[in-house]
Amino acid sequence: MATFHYLHLRTFAHATEDAGKVREALRRAAQDDAGKLALEETPVEGANGNRIVIVEAEQRSSPAAKRLFEALARDDPAGFARVVAEQRRRLDEHLNFHLRLDKQEAYAGRVVLAPGEDAITVRGKLRSFEPKRSGNPGAAEADLDAFLQGIARRAS
Repeated sequence: MATFHYLHLRTFAHATEDAGKVREALRRAAQDDAGKLALEETPVEGANGNRIVIVEAEQRSSPAAKRLFEALARDDPAGFARVVAEQRRRLDEHLNFHLRLDKQEAYAGRVVLAPGEDAITVRGKLRSFEPKRSGNPGAAEADLDAFLQGIARRAS
């Protein structure tokens, strides 16, 4: 069974950045090898009047979602271990799992947790019949744990 309904990826292309490279970084982070992922771009104005483009996509492919986490385990083993250890804290009340990936590393083809603010945010909506997170771990949280533990076993 798939762990996620989808992964929503979002990043910003600042006026000082090459928007094409930012789009490519998001595609690479999303494991969109075929280049078929639909990107949505929204131009906005920053606080200082600078031009910013919000670049977003939803990855609905379960194999691609799995490849993203496998790439994180391969490219950033310490970061992946942190994600596994922090999985309950990374899960919000609406069963969204949150990560921030390094945009520069993604452009280079590596999936690494972001050390700073210039990141690709990933929000994974857990597949669940529960509308919200309860006080006790539910089936969705157990599935997430099994998913991450399975990737950790294969990575070691």
